Amino acid sequence: KYTPAVKAAARTRLKNSSDIDDCVSDVFSELWRMRDRLHDKNLAALLCMMAKRRAVDICRRNMRTSTEAFENMAESADSLCLKNA
Repeated sequence: KYTPAVKAAARTRLKNSSDIDDCVSDVFSELWRMRDRLHDKNLAALLCMMAKRRAVDICRRNMRTSTEAFENMAESADSLCLKNA
């Protein structure tokens, strides 16, 4: 019932379908963990807010991973240049 709305909220920040699916899964897992504390009557709004926040977390993770990969590539290139110098 709520999956399309959660996916749409995730899609506003994420483009990769795997990341979107991870986001949706994480949101419903978190909802399940907090089910005893849930008093919000507007579940759709809560889920969309959770999806947007989780999507931002995934974007940050992806940026860190990309930055680390770039730094590793730069270090490899530097060491290769030093060997050939």
